[in-house]
Amino acid sequence: MFLVVAWAVFGAAPAQAQIPGLPPLIPPLFPQPKPPAVPPASPPPTPPINPPAPAVQPVFLGGDTGNVGHVTLGVLGPPAATAVYYERVGKTRVRLGERVLGPLNESRLLPNAVPWRCDRLVRRFEVDVNGPDGTPYRGSFSVRTPSCRNRFALSAPRRVARGKPVTVGVRDSWRTGDAKPRICLAPPGRRARCRKLTFRRGQTRARYRFNGTRIGTWRVRLRLAAARPLLTVEVGGRRAQARRGTPPKVLATGDSTIQGVDGFLADRLGDSARVVARQRTGTGISKPASPSWLKASRIQSSSLKPAATVVSIGANDGYPLNTPDGRRAACCGEDWVAEYSRRVRIMMRTWTRFDGHVVWMTLSTPGLDALRPQFSAVNTAIARAAVAQPRVTLARIDTLLSPMGVHEPTRLIRGKRVRMYLSDDVHLSPAGTAVAADAVAAALRSGGGLNAGR
Repeated sequence: MFLVVAWAVFGAAPAQAQIPGLPPLIPPLFPQPKPPAVPPASPPPTPPINPPAPAVQPVFLGGDTGNVGHVTLGVLGPPAATAVYYERVGKTRVRLGERVLGPLNESRLLPNAVPWRCDRLVRRFEVDVNGPDGTPYRGSFSVRTPSCRNRFALSAPRRVARGKPVTVGVRDSWRTGDAKPRICLAPPGRRARCRKLTFRRGQTRARYRFNGTRIGTWRVRLRLAAARPLLTVEVGGRRAQARRGTPPKVLATGDSTIQGVDGFLADRLGDSARVVARQRTGTGISKPASPSWLKASRIQSSSLKPAATVVSIGANDGYPLNTPDGRRAACCGEDWVAEYSRRVRIMMRTWTRFDGHVVWMTLSTPGLDALRPQFSAVNTAIARAAVAQPRVTLARIDTLLSPMGVHEPTRLIRGKRVRMYLSDDVHLSPAGTAVAADAVAAALRSGGGLNAGR
């Protein structure tokens, strides 16, 4: 391309055409005026060699210990994303499995992700979710599983003839196996001798045999962590001693907010009670399509006949309720509170009909503002239902953990700031569950069906 510049100054000859970028063929006769300075165009920005990774977004990870012996995990995240589950053991993350998430608001479960353990009660889990657009997500969850105190049960004949073989049955109530307890046998007047009893993975029953060569009371005890079941067998002509009566049964039931309370209660109450858990995650008294709690309370009361029932329900409630006169009451007005209270009162009477006691836990104050009207209405209804009800005690977890009426996510315990809630600010952390369980155990001992305990 050629550039022609014409000059008309004092009859000067026109400048010669020249090729840009090359020197002129003939030097100009007159000094050439400098063209106006044009700032050079800015070069396009160079993308960074290592662009910063997108910020990690939170995602909800939850768990369920309702299936005895195992923890099931579930995550809510973006559809079609890939979720990888881990357990945090010290500084190490142990990979548990992978799932592709389904539609929005549909939890993708990792059933029986890990078995319960006798040596590690507080379990911490994490999930990494890779969104379809590459956005990373991460969630965490922790839960305290039951200890081994009530894991094993022993059975044997109460009396045998001298010299006859005795078979002791050992049953693993967790049904997970993979354990090596020590079984100890003490003949009359002698010290106990122990040997290892091996449960393979998945094995639920084992047997131990001995010959009753000495007349008197033989003692059999199983030892594994907190497990200490004891059984006696009378050998010889003496009449068998009456065995100690079965400890009273404590039922721990409710939605996911009861999770972990049963394990702490079993440890707090010791040999003074046997704790039975009946958790129904995701259910509610007002929740549509939820299995009826009125029916569940009748079944539990008739089949278990508990000396005491510990209840925590309401985190999934807030749905409209139909009243007996055909009206539909929306949460969280007076009509809704009255109808919810009526149903709670029926359940209280059901669980106490076999001379049992009820300790009903109120809901703790949630961290989400949107949930507070619902939780407050549930607690008001529960408190109203408990008025003048015989053998019913209210455990005010809301005022215990939030004495000022506001959500308090942490608490100072032994000089250390400890978090009381999980990441959703609704469910209690293991530390928060322990505080709540202490209050329930105190209520059980002081008038909730148990007069003694550890």
